[in-house]
Amino acid sequence: MFTRPEGLHDEDVVRGLGAGWDLVGAQVEYAPLGFGSYHWRVRRGGHRWFATADDLAARRWDAAEPLPLVARRLTSALAGSRRLRDAGLEFVVAPLPQPSGELVRALGDRYVLALYPFVDGVTPQDGAYPDRTARAAVVARLAALHAVALPAVDPGDGSGVLADDFVLPHLAGLRTAMADPGGPWDGGPFAEPTRDLLARHAAPLAHALERYRRLVASVVARGTGFVLTHGEPHPGNTIGTPAGLVLIDWDTLLLAPPERDLWGLVEEDPDVLELYRSLTGRQADAEALRLYRLRWDLTEICLYVDQFRHAHRLSDDTAEAWAGLQHHLDPVRW
Repeated sequence: MFTRPEGLHDEDVVRGLGAGWDLVGAQVEYAPLGFGSYHWRVRRGGHRWFATADDLAARRWDAAEPLPLVARRLTSALAGSRRLRDAGLEFVVAPLPQPSGELVRALGDRYVLALYPFVDGVTPQDGAYPDRTARAAVVARLAALHAVALPAVDPGDGSGVLADDFVLPHLAGLRTAMADPGGPWDGGPFAEPTRDLLARHAAPLAHALERYRRLVASVVARGTGFVLTHGEPHPGNTIGTPAGLVLIDWDTLLLAPPERDLWGLVEEDPDVLELYRSLTGRQADAEALRLYRLRWDLTEICLYVDQFRHAHRLSDDTAEAWAGLQHHLDPVRW
């Protein structure tokens, strides 16, 4: 995130680190990285960590969703990643527990803080993996993840990893905007451009939403097996270290069909399917691959339209979001 979070300051992060992880007097430096969470580099006494803060209000799937439910979804994913790391999956960069055992600490009602070990290494630029060797490394990690026995991760006490329900966030708001595109929208600088873009592509977008519904029904009816999935194993969520490739940003961890992790890699190189089959013995499902490919675009559209229908201001983040909406709300992609 290029723009600092509203109402959350470095001093709040420092206090949270001290109260939660006993890192009293830590020095923090805001890191304008990624998209979705806010990040800080943390130092104290020659040691380094990495802290993230998540805006629970921004992570809602609809406007009425209670913040405690949003927090439950986030913490279940992070707890799952912690169990994976503790079970021996060293490529999982998981949050560090507080002395209390909890993985996140509330910073007021809106934000939650998590602390991670600092990983020395190289993160590729966003986009495709540079070559087959790089793709093979991440496919090997995904194969190991997908092979984890589920009871080892889900203790059965209500704190286990959640299952994918295939729901698109803010879909009701998107449908409302499509059904009544009358203007003007006056929430901010990208409101009217969003309304115009949505009106131009309303018909093919409606067709894409119906196609997604049919794909979900087909995949669910066939009972495609669920495994533990990272959700976004793109190059930006990897770090190359001397010990090998590691995966970061496990807040999207879900039980889901394995194609949730594979579709983007397959788009880059169809030979990924044979590599994955050789590692797991599992043949990827073509319809599930199409489902998750389409879902990626539709999810981004839902999120961006919701953002721009409501109050917003011009910033590096909203400019990036507008570019993202134009990229994903393009019928040629579907």
